[in-house]
Amino acid sequence: MQNLFRANFLYPDVDRDTNILMIGFADAEFNTKEYILLQKSLAPGEQDKELGLDEIHIEYNDQIHSTYGGILNVELNNDCIEIELDDHTARQLQTGKSICVSFDKKNETILTLEKNLTIMFQDYKVIFKSKL
Repeated sequence: MQNLFRANFLYPDVDRDTNILMIGFADAEFNTKEYILLQKSLAPGEQDKELGLDEIHIEYNDQIHSTYGGILNVELNNDCIEIELDDHTARQLQTGKSICVSFDKKNETILTLEKNLTIMFQDYKVIFKSKL
C-alpha cells in the first residue's frame, strides 16, 4: 500500500539554535492537515546515540505517528519524493510501506531540498537517490 498526497509547502532548513536539520512536506503552510516531517540532529551526543536518537526522526500527520529510523530508501524526482519504510515504521506511522509526496516541479526550494536531503542521508544506511 502506498500513501500519496500533494505538498503545496516544502520546508528544508536547519534550526541553528538546536542544530537540527528539518525537511517537511505539507499540504499547506498554515492549518496543515497532511504532512511528513523528517528531522536529524547534526551533532548528536553520546546519550542520543545510545538511545537511538541519532537516527532520522520521521513524523506523519501527528506526533503520535512518529518514530526514529526505519527509512529504507528515498528517491527525489523533480515533482515528487518517494519514501520507503520498513514494516515497523509503517505500523508506527499508520501508513503503507511507501509514502509518495508530489509537489510543483517549479518549486523554488527544490535545490535546497536536494542539498539538505543529501546532508541528512550521508553516512546513513538509507539509499538516497536524486533524479533532478
